[in-house]
Amino acid sequence: MMGYGGEIDDMLRIRLREVGSDEEIFIYVVWIRAFNINEPIYTELCHEFYSTYEFDEVCADDELQTKKIIKFRLGGHAHSLTLLEFARRLGLYQAAELDEEGFNVYFEGGLHNDEHFNAQEYWLSISREENLNLSRSHASTIRYPILMVIHKMITYGLCQRTTWYDKIQKNNLWLLSKFHAKHQNGYANVAWLITRWMKRKGAGTQKESQICCGHFISKIARKSRVLTEDVLRSLSTPVYCRDLDTTTLKELIDSKSRLIHEDPQPGVPRFGIPRPPRASMQDLYERMGRTDIRQEAIELIEYG
Repeated sequence: MMGYGGEIDDMLRIRLREVGSDEEIFIYVVWIRAFNINEPIYTELCHEFYSTYEFDEVCADDELQTKKIIKFRLGGHAHSLTLLEFARRLGLYQAAELDEEGFNVYFEGGLHNDEHFNAQEYWLSISREENLNLSRSHASTIRYPILMVIHKMITYGLCQRTTWYDKIQKNNLWLLSKFHAKHQNGYANVAWLITRWMKRKGAGTQKESQICCGHFISKIARKSRVLTEDVLRSLSTPVYCRDLDTTTLKELIDSKSRLIHEDPQPGVPRFGIPRPPRASMQDLYERMGRTDIRQEAIELIEYG
């Protein structure tokens, strides 16, 4: 019975190679670090952040490390950051990595959007459906179990979607295709994608939905040293989200071994519940690698 931990770990890693050569220059684990972020979520911080958040998408690649394109308030303090500073506060990169030869090329070369992505073509290559209908097509029709798991990781671990887990959106499908191809046809700038998701979340969304990406906001607040004792005392009870580990992924699967395609309790978040935090493992590799997601647990469902 083969588990998927090692294969998922491999798909998440971004490998840079010399032009015309298979020799690897760098391996970046930025996606693994992003999936590993799990902070308590404070509603007041989310509302403060989204009500003041600005992200200037008009930015040349060579300005990503110098231009202050991200602005927001947290804990009553104003912040103005470059994309690289934002990424550092999320813990996506370590200081030593910034000094590596080629880091600038890597950071400035990541893709920013799904502009040239053929969603219909890719969806038909992995799904049983005969057509892609965004927000109506279901991830439960994906033919490959490992891609079903990664889609869950994207919708829960990154987007923190608390309902309609299986709804297909173009940006998530594009990201899934990048993991599927192991970034061989280009890789995404992780910090840019997170920043852009947060901009979309803050534009016209209802206040009760703005805890989405709240784990990122809390991580930034902690790294920005605004979570003082006085600030923490002024905040309401935090929401703790489940670790993105094998147990969480298995609990997205019902007793018939089908990936859940509806919110089991409409209107009630599946994972965003006030509770004591669980101890987290050091990284996604240990989480996914040491406990197998077994084949029979996510077996493909035959139709007809």
